[in-house]
Amino acid sequence: MGNCGSSESTAAATINNEIDKQLKLEQKNSQQSIKLLLLGPGETGKSTILKQFKLIYGEGYTPAEKLAFRTTILTNVMTCTLSLLNAMDTLKIPFGFDPSTVSLSNFNSDNAADDRDNGDDAYLEDEKVHDDRGSAEEVNEHECEYEPDQEKKVERMALIESELPKKENPIGAYAAKIYKRVGGRYKQIGVGSDAAKVVRSHDMSFGISPGETLPQEVVDAVETACNIATVEQMNINWSIVVDSDRAREVCDPSYNPTEQDILNTRQMTTTVSETKIIVEKKVFRIFDVGGQRAERKKWAPYFDDVDAIIYLIAISSYDQRVL
Repeated sequence: MGNCGSSESTAAATINNEIDKQLKLEQKNSQQSIKLLLLGPGETGKSTILKQFKLIYGEGYTPAEKLAFRTTILTNVMTCTLSLLNAMDTLKIPFGFDPSTVSLSNFNSDNAADDRDNGDDAYLEDEKVHDDRGSAEEVNEHECEYEPDQEKKVERMALIESELPKKENPIGAYAAKIYKRVGGRYKQIGVGSDAAKVVRSHDMSFGISPGETLPQEVVDAVETACNIATVEQMNINWSIVVDSDRAREVCDPSYNPTEQDILNTRQMTTTVSETKIIVEKKVFRIFDVGGQRAERKKWAPYFDDVDAIIYLIAISSYDQRVL
């Protein structure tokens, strides 16, 4: 009986020793590694920074990972094309419109008279602004009457003015007039309109499976969208596809993403990922988390034993609402 008890005690002690060794090893490894958090609002480049870390200090991406990025790139292409088409409808820009070809004759008095007869809202707004300000002489006279004690009033008026919509761009107003004349979103005809119909009719509800590519007619439609002159004027992540040749290359079944293409991909982070890299014989454990408000509750558990935080912001979004 005593021998049996001794045997069980010895086995338990052996297991405990192994557990202790494993805990000590993990503690030693954790002491030698640096825990780094990537934090910040959404769309500030956290995942892009992580990709750069992995490409520069890590082992890069495996063929399987590149295949997954290829799927993301194709999804980005479709998303960006749809964003472009929707933006053109929102801003009322007709297909083929090129601002550089608009001449001053489009804004002469005859056209203004036509706009007045047609009840053009943009023209009426301009007239209202002109009446409120008065003539140039009246404006100059008012400026001469300015006194220092009016400073607070001027600042308050400037603040109010900053909250009001900006005066409509005359080229934008002219584009909107043409957009309405040619039929708006649903009645335009031509290559651009046909391409928009093809892109919008392609079902993306289930995404794109690994190894799958876009149908040829969709590729042709995307290529047409790349040739639209207004693409460069919109705040759209179009860095993957910069011209029609590039669009066809990305959509080719044999396409293999480059490192630059991988950096340019855009996919919202909804999970917490850990990446290990070695810099000067130091192990860095980098945690990438989602920046949207709904994802921030996941940050808290990762603040334990953290050594450093990289907090990113987009300086181009200084006047935008945080999501």
